[in-house]
Amino acid sequence: SVTMDANKTCIANFTLKTFTLSSSAGIGGTITPSTSVNYGANQTFFITANSGYQIASVLVDGANVGAVPSYTYTYTFSNVQANHAIVANFSLIPVVTYTLTTQTAGTGSGTVTPTGSNTYNSGTVVTLTATPDPNSLFMGWTGDSDCTDGSVTMDANKTCIANFTLKT
Repeated sequence: SVTMDANKTCIANFTLKTFTLSSSAGIGGTITPSTSVNYGANQTFFITANSGYQIASVLVDGANVGAVPSYTYTYTFSNVQANHAIVANFSLIPVVTYTLTTQTAGTGSGTVTPTGSNTYNSGTVVTLTATPDPNSLFMGWTGDSDCTDGSVTMDANKTCIANFTLKT
């Protein structure tokens, strides 16, 4: 208390309250920064998945923020007035596979490679080979449109048919 019995000068010193914004990332990616900010400040966090991973979830103060982009995401705390925590979780990107089935058709005969049904990772380019028997001719590939040139890019399940005809 101050008794006002003469002119007096009073000085009050104030400091801005600071809050901790903690961040953590699971295996498969990063989140930056982990920092303290002044009362009322804004702070943006950057979340990035490593190669082969995707962002599975982002939790802010324990609550899931909902759907986020797969590989990069930013989250901003605005007008900070309390401590907060942000957690980024990541998951491996699943490998997508497709089946290529090869068959033979026509009046002739021969062999094809690959033979039968085989599974390939998405994006794999498979070279088809057709070898006619001595009394046959290879007439070309039919089936899925990607088969005709003997090179198939696996982006769906596909069937390729080697057509053989008898020599005359």
